[in-house]
Amino acid sequence: MNGYETAVWLLVALPVLMGLLALPFKKKWPLLAIVGINTVIMTILSLYLLTALLDNSVGYGKPLQIKSEDLAVAMGLGVEGVNQLILALDALLLVVFIGIGVWRKSAIVAILGVCQLLPLLYFEMNFETYNEGGGKAFTFALDYLSLVFVLISSIIGSLIALYAVKYMEDEHKQGQFMCLILAFLGVMNGAVFSNNMLHLYFFWECTTFCCYFLIAHEGNKISLENAKWAAEVTMAGGAALLLGTIMFQLYNTRTISLAAIVSCTNIPGTDIIVALPLFFASMAAFTISAQVPFQSWLRGAMDAPTPVSALLQSSTMVNLGVYMVIRMAPAIHQFPWLALMIAVVGGYSFVSTALLAIHERRMKRLLALSTVGNLGLIIMLAAIGTPESIAAAVILTLFHAISKALLFLSAGTVQKLFGRNDMDGTEGQFRRVPSIFSAFFIGILTMFLAPFGVFIAKYAAITESASNPFLVIMVVIGSIACEVFYVRWLGRTMALTGKPVEKKTSPIMTYPMWTLAIGAIVFSVFLPFFMASMVNPIVSTAPGLKASEMFIFIQLNYTGFIPTFLLFVALLFIVGYATQQTDVRKDEPSVAGKEAHIAELSCPYFDDDLPNDEPVMKAEAVGLCVMVATLVIALWAGGMF
Repeated sequence: MNGYETAVWLLVALPVLMGLLALPFKKKWPLLAIVGINTVIMTILSLYLLTALLDNSVGYGKPLQIKSEDLAVAMGLGVEGVNQLILALDALLLVVFIGIGVWRKSAIVAILGVCQLLPLLYFEMNFETYNEGGGKAFTFALDYLSLVFVLISSIIGSLIALYAVKYMEDEHKQGQFMCLILAFLGVMNGAVFSNNMLHLYFFWECTTFCCYFLIAHEGNKISLENAKWAAEVTMAGGAALLLGTIMFQLYNTRTISLAAIVSCTNIPGTDIIVALPLFFASMAAFTISAQVPFQSWLRGAMDAPTPVSALLQSSTMVNLGVYMVIRMAPAIHQFPWLALMIAVVGGYSFVSTALLAIHERRMKRLLALSTVGNLGLIIMLAAIGTPESIAAAVILTLFHAISKALLFLSAGTVQKLFGRNDMDGTEGQFRRVPSIFSAFFIGILTMFLAPFGVFIAKYAAITESASNPFLVIMVVIGSIACEVFYVRWLGRTMALTGKPVEKKTSPIMTYPMWTLAIGAIVFSVFLPFFMASMVNPIVSTAPGLKASEMFIFIQLNYTGFIPTFLLFVALLFIVGYATQQTDVRKDEPSVAGKEAHIAELSCPYFDDDLPNDEPVMKAEAVGLCVMVATLVIALWAGGMF
C-alpha cells in the first residue's frame, strides 16, 4: 500500500484501537495522554491526505481508490479477508441490536435488527458487487468531499475528546466513555471514506451503536429512554439505506459502488429503480440528521453529557446524513421533482426548528434545534444541485461544525462552573467570566454575521432558491428567527448584572474552545483560498459554473464585511471593558410600578408559561406530511403512476 492508502486505513482503525486502549483506565492523566496522542496523529494524517489530494488534482467524480484486497494481503487474510471480516462484524452488530431490543423491551429495535440481518446475509451470499468497469467495488474512496468530513471528525472531534477528558473526570466509567468517543471518530471516518455501499451501511450502524451507549451513559431512566428512542429512529434509517442498496444491486444499476451511483447521469425520468433507491437513501439521511419529524431523538440526546452533545452535532452522526445527500446530489438532481421535495424537507426543517428555538431556554436544546435547522439548510442546498448550492452546502457544513462545537463547549463550561443549563445561567457572563464569554461571543457571531461562512451559505441559499418563492420564504423566515434567538442569548450574556467573579477553568477545557474560535476566524478570512483549493474540485464535474467563478461577493470580505465586523466587535468590547468596574444594580427593576413583575431580556410572549409540546407536535405532523409527499413524488418521478 502507498502512503495515502495507509493513512486512510489508519484514520479508521487508529481511533478504535486507541479507544480500546483507554477502556480500562479511570484516571485523567492516562486518558489525556491517549487522547492527546490520538489527536496529534489524526490531525497529521488528515492534513497529509489533503496534500495527497492537492498533488493528484482529484475532483468530485475522480476519487483515489483504496481496495480492501491490498490490506487483506498485507495482513495475510487472503483477498476476501477484509470483506468477510466486515460481513461478520455487521452480522454480530445486528445481533447485538436485537439483544438490546429484547433487553430494553423495544420491539422496534429488535424487529429492525431481524429485518436487516436476514436480507443482509442473503444479499451477501447470493450477489456480487460491481463497479463501473465490472468486478468488485473498491472499499474506500478518497476525494475532497470525503476529506472535508474527515477533517471535521479528525480535528474538531479530537478537540471535543480532549475537552471530554477534563469534563468527565469526576464521572463514572470514564474509560468506557472515552473508548466510545474515540471509536466514534473512527467509524465516522470509515463511513465517509466508504465506496462499497455495504461497508457504508456497516459503519452507519456502528454510529448508531456508539450513539446509543453514549446517550445512555448516565444510566438513569431518562437517558436510557432517550437512547432507546435514538436507536429506534436511526436503525430505521439504516434499514432504509440497506433497502436502497439492495434495490440498486438487484435491478437497473447493478452496482453497490457509491462512485458508480453518483456518476449515473442522463437517467431516464421513468426509471423508478433509480428514483426509489435515492429516496430511501435520502430517508436514511433524514433520520440520522434528525430532520423534522425525526428531530426528537436529537433533542432527547441533549440530556447526555455535553461532550456527547457536541460530538453528535458537530463532528459525527448528524453530519453523516448531510454527507449522503451532498454525495448523491448529482444523481438526485436527475429527478427534478424528487430533488425539489428533498429541498422542501430541508427547508421546512430549517424554518420550523428556528421558530421553535425562539421559545427554548435550555442552552443545549436550543443548540440542538439550531443544529437540525442548519442541517436542513445544507440538505436543501445539496438538493438544489447547482454548483453554487453544493459549494454553499460544503461551506456551511464546515463552519457549522466549528461554530456549533464551540457553542456546545462554552455551554458545557458554563454548566460546570455555575450549575445552570438554561439561558438564564449565562446572564452577565461577560462580567463574570470574560475569557469564556469571549470564545462564546465569537461562536454566536459566526452563526449569523458576515463575513463568516454561515452567513455566506444563507446568502447563497436565497440566491440559489430564487426560482422557487416557497423555498426563498422559508430561508428568509428561518434566518430571521435564527438571528432572534442568537441575539437574545447574546444579550443575556452581556447584561450588566452581578460583579466579576473568580472562576478558574482548566486549560484542557479552554484550549479546545479557543482553538475552535480562532479556527472560525481564520477560515472566514481565508475562505476564497479554501474555495479555490477544496470546494472548486468538489463541484468541478458539475455542469455550469465552477467555484472559482462563484460568490463574487466574497471579495467584499476585504472591502466591506470584515472592516464592519471588526468595528462592531471593537465597540462591543470597548463598552464591555468600560463597564467592568462600574457598580450595577443587583436588584431587577420593576416594570410599570409592579414589583412582582420581573423584567427580562427575552420577550415575555416566549416565557415558559407557554406550553412547548403543542407547537412541536404540530411541526412534526407537518414534517411527516412532507415526508409522505416526498415518497409519493419519488413514485411519481419513477413512473409508478
